[in-house]
Amino acid sequence: MGPSLILLALTNGPLRLDARTAWFNGPMGPLVIPVAAVPDRAARILVEYRLPLGERVATALRWGAVNEALRAAATWSGPLSADPTLDGCLRQWGQTEAARLGLAWDAPLVAIGEDGLPRNATAEERAALSDVQDLLATLAWPRWRGPLVLVPYGVVHHAIAPGVARIVRPVLPVLRPPPGGRAPLAVAIAELAMALSAPPPAGWPGWLSTGLAGCAEARALGSGIPERAMAERRAAAGPVAIRAQLDGSSLPDIGVATAVVAGLLHPTRRRRFPDLLELLRHGSDAVGAVQIAYGLSPEGLATAPGDGPPPR
Repeated sequence: MGPSLILLALTNGPLRLDARTAWFNGPMGPLVIPVAAVPDRAARILVEYRLPLGERVATALRWGAVNEALRAAATWSGPLSADPTLDGCLRQWGQTEAARLGLAWDAPLVAIGEDGLPRNATAEERAALSDVQDLLATLAWPRWRGPLVLVPYGVVHHAIAPGVARIVRPVLPVLRPPPGGRAPLAVAIAELAMALSAPPPAGWPGWLSTGLAGCAEARALGSGIPERAMAERRAAAGPVAIRAQLDGSSLPDIGVATAVVAGLLHPTRRRRFPDLLELLRHGSDAVGAVQIAYGLSPEGLATAPGDGPPPR
């Protein structure tokens, strides 16, 4: 096969590739070449869905495509430990990066001081992380490997570029903690956890993000989520307003959205929350997703008690 025919085959893209070899549809039959000769090989292997995600991410990391590989890894919705190859390559990259940055790998939280040096996390910072882990306990934890790194605004540190608010990745994620202490930080951590829970292409619905923020803030303020008051708020809003929140026909209302999400995360119901996310992730409308996951219509949400047994 002449050089021009080989070039023509390569421009059409491979039929298949793995960490070593690429198969092209050549004009005179299959063309098999070393993958090192394939243009954009990292981008191509990350969308080679016939290979397990862990294998694709590990290979792209070996090839130096770090940002692309970590973005692909963030599409994993299950616990990281469920894919040993994915988990292993994230740990390896994260431990190397943590050593480069001088960060403790085994700590759940690493905070950077105003002087740019690591410091012990405060009780409020640790409590904010605990608030979110309790609130979203039914997510497939851990959502990331290594510590969550907090770098204040205005502090120059190699973990995050100036002007960037956060780095969403399933290993060594980084946040700029908002001012205000525990409650705003809990909201930011909850948003990070949801961003690392394989959101749909358009992101999580506005009512869900708004409601989770309200629940995280309530949890972090120390009073917890007042279940009875949330039930009364849903009843006062009524099924029409609740439906308008779920179907997006009205802008997210923090009071109603928080009451709705509080009902979905009620201790007797929250085990169904991952089912709701899976339905939303695959394009179900919110009204139908809540009905399927929880057996609750907007009318049912309006009358769902703040305590008592779970539905059905």
